[in-house]
Amino acid sequence: MLRDAAFELFAVQGYLRTTVDDIARYGGVSRATFYLHYSGKSQIVHEFYEGEWMPRVQALYGDLNKVLAAPYTPQDLRSWIDGAVRFHEERGRWLPFLEEAGLVDPEIRQVRMELMRRCAEAVPILTHPREGFDAEAARFRFEILMIQLHRFAVYWVSGHWNLTRDQILGVLTDVWAQGLAVHPPQRPVVEPKSRLQ
Repeated sequence: MLRDAAFELFAVQGYLRTTVDDIARYGGVSRATFYLHYSGKSQIVHEFYEGEWMPRVQALYGDLNKVLAAPYTPQDLRSWIDGAVRFHEERGRWLPFLEEAGLVDPEIRQVRMELMRRCAEAVPILTHPREGFDAEAARFRFEILMIQLHRFAVYWVSGHWNLTRDQILGVLTDVWAQGLAVHPPQRPVVEPKSRLQ
């Protein structure tokens, strides 16, 4: 499969350095045959995002919405984070080149923006308008946490930190617990007048 050939090369030598000729050669086909299937290497990644990555990540954040919709404990949140980290660990070989593709390829960058939008829609308890809440700020807060988690995963699977998995889950749980605390705008406190006045 050409996609398998492309992903193998992306993982070994990076997205930017890999050419269509490299993919065709590694996949055992001609350049002309490659173009019968794909318009370029960005289409391979685009189709992967649309067909596989987006639905699974949306489902992941849909599970977060279920956690937050009911009274939840720090352990409930930690369990969700554990699952989110595991999701990225299982796809760890792909993370560096997917990150690179999003940085250097405008088409993939747009796909990732769409991914953020869809994931925000999967967590309406955080991102939809509610009385007393600034919905745009709440959405921003969620997207920052989402970006942070993805960027963490890229470094984590690369062995950047000399920490145990239990340690990183503890830190991430603390960060998310604080980050999810979206509060209504503060109103000025009006002291009651003394009856003696």
